[in-house]
Amino acid sequence: MVGLVLGSINPQGTQFLLLPLLGSQPHKQVTTRLDALCRLMEEKMTYAPGERDMLLMRHTFLADYPSGKKEKIKCTLIDYGVPHGDSSMSRTVSLPVAIATRLVLEGHYTTPGLSIPSIPQLYNPILDQLAELNIVFKHTVEELH
Repeated sequence: MVGLVLGSINPQGTQFLLLPLLGSQPHKQVTTRLDALCRLMEEKMTYAPGERDMLLMRHTFLADYPSGKKEKIKCTLIDYGVPHGDSSMSRTVSLPVAIATRLVLEGHYTTPGLSIPSIPQLYNPILDQLAELNIVFKHTVEELH
């Protein structure tokens, strides 16, 4: 069987689902393979009442400093959706954009044009406000020899 293994978190714990990609069951007419996959995922992966998603993001950086010092820096975000509420994916995608928009509209961020979030005047207030919503990266630093 060819399939996709997917995980979910619900009140009963973590569950995994094998989403069969090939089989004899006919599918509703679609025009592309991506449409077929999306249709199958919609049928098999709809959240049950109270079920929530989990988002895991990890960035790992290897830093070499001019002094010769070396570090491994890990930034990890683990966030869970709100039961009977917003998914973690929707919160972690939409809230940073909403916060940035509010910063612009209220005149707290005035750099003209399109900005990527590598500017401290933009990302620090966003991270601070996300922390108030319990969306926080955990940072660890390991010295390498």
